[in-house]
Amino acid sequence: MPFSRLWTLFGVTFGSEPMPAREAGALRAMSLGILSYLLVRTYVTMFGRLSPRWAILWPLIDIVWLTTVLALLKYPYSPISLLYAVPIIYAAFMLTLWQSLLVCVLSAAGYIATGMAGELWTMAPSDLHPEAEHPATIVFRVFFLLLLASLVSFVGREAGRLRERLAVSEYQRELSAEMHDGIQHDLVLMARRLDLAEAVRADDPERAASIGVEQREAVRRVSDEIRFLVRDLRADEDTDADFNARFDKYLRSLGERAGIPVEVRWKGSEPIPPRCRHAALRIAQESITNAWKHADAATLTVSIDSREDGCELRVRDNGRGFDADTMEPGTGIGLMKSRAESLGGSCSVTSAPGEGTEVAAWLPSRPLGRKEKSRGTHPSRAD
Repeated sequence: MPFSRLWTLFGVTFGSEPMPAREAGALRAMSLGILSYLLVRTYVTMFGRLSPRWAILWPLIDIVWLTTVLALLKYPYSPISLLYAVPIIYAAFMLTLWQSLLVCVLSAAGYIATGMAGELWTMAPSDLHPEAEHPATIVFRVFFLLLLASLVSFVGREAGRLRERLAVSEYQRELSAEMHDGIQHDLVLMARRLDLAEAVRADDPERAASIGVEQREAVRRVSDEIRFLVRDLRADEDTDADFNARFDKYLRSLGERAGIPVEVRWKGSEPIPPRCRHAALRIAQESITNAWKHADAATLTVSIDSREDGCELRVRDNGRGFDADTMEPGTGIGLMKSRAESLGGSCSVTSAPGEGTEVAAWLPSRPLGRKEKSRGTHPSRAD
């Protein structure tokens, strides 16, 4: 989109009509300003990040400098006027309905203002360009811009509805897999463990009681997870910040239940990408559970570095640790790795006797291309 504004530079810099030195100097200054604006906007579009609430600034700036250029040229029939379609199209796809209507109204007002600045209503017919001999020309152009805006707005709304339907379908598929592979698996294991407790109750009541206590905690964990997932279904009612707050609270509650203080550290303010949320939940949950059951840890730290391209999750405890080189892959560790790899990411476990354990996972927010896969799952990671 920013490159489309280059059209303006040709009309400003290489105008064929001679004009007074003062106006020519103003146009040259305007051309330098437009070029600077194009460079800044191109950089922000390609490499920077702009909050969605400031997105309306771009079409407003476009309208202002388009109107200024046409007013200086004193020729509202210039092909440059067609660039009013650019902020209208941008608004139709990127802004709300009311913001889009505002951009349309301002574009029409700006174009009419250029005619007034060019003394369109007071010029003699002999002074007008051939294509501008009929006053209805400017009315037709305004009508064309409004018609284009309505068509583009309709297409934009339809595209938005399709994206929402695809997102819901994808989420339902992920939630179905989560229920089948995660919660259903846990429920089956709990049933088997309770059957075992029933079988050994007469001969070994202490073991049966221990199994009962263990499964009571498992039921609470599954209940929390179901509540978390059901709340996540109401994504339309919450903001991304709400999800991060719920995720933070959920991790701390797991630590309180396990009797291990959990410190959650957030790097940056980016929300966890929706594609990464289930995997991050399960990996963090499994890591905290392992620290409680096997590590005899006193403290636990969860570091979350969420960015636009993905989420990096690190869970470290100060427990007894183990020899990672001789470790046999367990069900929990295999589950964490498979969760990360299913997204095109990675998960590693680092530990040593007496030095605690760290689980590090990288979860990309989008499927990786072939070039990215050939370089590794996370280009910024050295390991």
